[in-house]
Amino acid sequence: MVNVGDMVFDRHYGHGIVKEIQPSDPTGSSFLKRVVSAFVHFPNMAHMASCGNIRLVGRDQLRALKVVSSASR
Repeated sequence: MVNVGDMVFDRHYGHGIVKEIQPSDPTGSSFLKRVVSAFVHFPNMAHMASCGNIRLVGRDQLRALKVVSSASR
């Protein structure tokens, strides 16, 4: 799992930095209780998304991120 501040790599978006992680919603439906989302800043995607900030939703998209450098080290 990724943490805020980690440098990550995604095969579609390239290198980026995790800006925010939103935990699952305990008050929502059973589907929303399992969903986790993260906002990641991808500098190479600044021309396609709002300043390069892309929201990744779901554990599958977050598992696809490879941690290049951890912020906790």
